[in-house]
Formats: sequence, structure tokens, C-alpha cells
Amino acid sequence: MLRKQPVRVAAGTAEAASAHITTLIARIRLLNGQLKEAHRQLDALTERLIPQAEAGPGQRKQHDVEILASLPGVGRIVLATLLTEAFDALQRRDYAALRKKDHAQHPAGRVGKPRDVAAMVALLLDRDRSGFVTGANFVIDGGMTRKMIYVE
Repeated sequence: MLRKQPVRVAAGTAEAASAHITTLIARIRLLNGQLKEAHRQLDALTERLIPQAEAGPGQRKQHDVEILASLPGVGRIVLATLLTEAFDALQRRDYAALRKKDHAQHPAGRVGKPRDVAAMVALLLDRDRSGFVTGANFVIDGGMTRKMIYVE
């Protein structure tokens, strides 16, 4: 129960606020649709890069692109960036085909490799080395998040 009288506002204020909220909802729905489409396209590109060869009877060998695609959040962002900037090199699995400026723009001096993420995963899976870690966000991007400047 409200004990105070409602605050009086200028005529039309509530209607204007309602119209603004309606516009925002429409924009959010549009963005959600665009994000879903981007994820669909990312998944389709990823599928094209994953070889269908089997590692052995009944076993599948995981590939770099497949590992990145399975990582939530940053993994998918890194994958989308790689697919945008180096699709041909990734398709050929040719790390050396990346441009010198691709490597040079990273504060770490090189473009990341899946083994960089694997090293963190290995650390976190080793109870002797990470048993005291109870929760953290690890950014494995060679310093690019901090830099936030990308070459064309």
C-alpha cells in the first residue's frame, strides 16, 4: 500500500515514457535476432572448417576451430574475429599465412594458438597448481582486450 500521493508529472510524460520503452523493446528484439543470425552463421562457418575425418574407429579428433567454437563468450568472439580476418589461412590450417601485422598488433607479439587456451585449461585441471582458485575470469588474448585497437 502506498501512503504517499503519486508524484505529479507534466501531461504526456507517462505516454512519452511508455512510447520510449516500446521503441527500446523493438530495438532489443532486432538486436537479439541479429545476434541469433550471427551465431548461426558462425556455426555454419565453423562446420566448414572442421574436417570430417575420424581419428580412429568410433573416435573423433577435435580440431582447433571446434575447440574455440565450444568455448562460451570469449572463445566465440575470438573465433568470429579469426574467421573474419583469416578464414583462408584457417581453412588451410596455415598459421604462417597470417600477416606480420596480425602478429605485431598483439602485445604478446603473436596471434594466439589453441594451445594457449589449452595451457590454462591444463592449469585449472591440475589440483596441485590451481586447488586454491575458487573463481576467476581468465582472459587469454595476448593482451588484445587491454589494447582494444585492431589493424585492418
